[in-house]
Amino acid sequence: MFGSIIRIIKLTAEHKWKMIMSIISGVISGAFFVVPFGIIYLILIEIYKNPQDIDQRTVWQLVIAGLIAVVLKFVFMAVSSALSHISAFDILYSVRIKISEKLASLPLGFFNKRNTGDIKRVVVEDVENMEISIAHNMPEVVTAITIPILTIIYLFTIDWRMALATLIAVPFSLMAVGWMYRGIGSMWKLYNEAQEKMNSSIIEYVQGMAVIKAFNQTAGSFAKFRNSAEEYLDWTTKYSKRSWPYWSAFLVFISAQILFILPIGAWLYLAGTLSMPTFILFLLLGLGFTGPMLKLMFLSEMLGIITEGEKRINTIMVENSLSEPEVEKTPETFDIEFRDVSFSYNDVRVLKDVSFKADQGSITALVGPSGAGKTTIARLIPRFWDIDRGEILLGGVNINEMKTQTLMSHISFVFQDVILFDDTIRGNIRMGKPSATEEEIIAAAKIAQCHDFISDFPKKYDTQIGELGGRLSGGEKQRISIARAVLKNSPVLVLDEATAFTDPENEDRIQEALNSLIKDKTVIIIAHRLSTITEADRILVVVDGRIEDMGTHRDLVEKSKTYSAMWQAHAEALGWTF
Repeated sequence: MFGSIIRIIKLTAEHKWKMIMSIISGVISGAFFVVPFGIIYLILIEIYKNPQDIDQRTVWQLVIAGLIAVVLKFVFMAVSSALSHISAFDILYSVRIKISEKLASLPLGFFNKRNTGDIKRVVVEDVENMEISIAHNMPEVVTAITIPILTIIYLFTIDWRMALATLIAVPFSLMAVGWMYRGIGSMWKLYNEAQEKMNSSIIEYVQGMAVIKAFNQTAGSFAKFRNSAEEYLDWTTKYSKRSWPYWSAFLVFISAQILFILPIGAWLYLAGTLSMPTFILFLLLGLGFTGPMLKLMFLSEMLGIITEGEKRINTIMVENSLSEPEVEKTPETFDIEFRDVSFSYNDVRVLKDVSFKADQGSITALVGPSGAGKTTIARLIPRFWDIDRGEILLGGVNINEMKTQTLMSHISFVFQDVILFDDTIRGNIRMGKPSATEEEIIAAAKIAQCHDFISDFPKKYDTQIGELGGRLSGGEKQRISIARAVLKNSPVLVLDEATAFTDPENEDRIQEALNSLIKDKTVIIIAHRLSTITEADRILVVVDGRIEDMGTHRDLVEKSKTYSAMWQAHAEALGWTF
């Protein structure tokens, strides 16, 4: 826990002065909480000193001083809260930016290991809990600690015997807390794991709603969703059953000061060694311990949640990012070369000694059975992962010697599984070139054959397409992603079955658009429909993570058994009908 607290302090370091001023204001506010009780004590002394001739001027002065103290208490509390909120939102912003930048620097393997619910919880909920802690809990923690300490110090200056009577129940309440939190770390871990599973299954359930409906499934029959919810329920029930006896004991002891203050105070008063004003003061302030102590208990539980969340944030921040070169090299040409490249994923060898060269201005197609490694080869070019051994060169420069931003500026990638964002059509196309003019965006859309259907929308390019482009068809999403690549106009173009979701009419037009787009570019095409790559300059036949053969379409039909069989199956499929 202490390590997490130290890291949280480091995260807040850039806003430390606002936090320090917030804490100081909270301490002053706590001090002014005690002042009115001291003034009441002085008023009682004045009243009991001479009941027949009360000095009204002194009493009114004390009353005014008490009112001023109450006002100042709230003023400093407001200042503390305002400063903590400003700091919290600044910290919230900077932490999320740091996490986002870190995520962008990680290899894709990290995202394959972590589920969506896990990452979503870190970025949204765990960071949000930090904001709640800093904005709301920080001032409350300061006052919850300050008030009891100042109260005890003040009470000991008045009467040490009654001060000890006030504290008799405190050790027992702290023992109950200690028993309750004994071994809680492992339970928090189980709780967080259960919540992460439930978050992931909820996301999966919502995203797979079309399939769930098609197969007449419900939330109750969707086993993964049901099991994760039940596991979360089991954990919370188990934690509650374990904690409630200790929590009840804490509540009893922390509220039990009256059981000691009242009889001991009455005994001392009747013995003539305790004045009535002092007795009343201890009844008022002694019973005031309950509120701050309860608040401190709730805040300690929140601290446990926050530190667990910080641990998850830290697991992301300590992940190894893709290394960046200290001295960058830049390519002058844009041919691509693989030299004896091997790559493993989760200790499974995916590529084995892959070597080939794609010349600038040429089209290189990757074909082969499903799972052979075609997409892996394509995704290693923009360095989505680091390879085990070998070299990948762009224009004769090892891609590890180029900064990621520079490398990505040279490459456009059209994925088969199109990712669009919950933005306007214009915003999604403009991702290819943030500085693009309206004319450039429309020109790219026309080349990608999507200007016509965009123009049919009432808001045209300002149309919001929904999460993951949910308001568009598969073919429309694909064409917008192509428009994005057209706008970027990079010297290297990677197409992962770019026409997979287009109808035959638009496929021809997109092929014509791509023909104009790929001029003087290094093009890598992953193709499942072999008819789309018959004119490629070179075709690589990928089998079981190796380059089994390479050549033109005509060469491979004659010499490659694998390619010949694939071409024959493709030709037969084209002639197949119901």
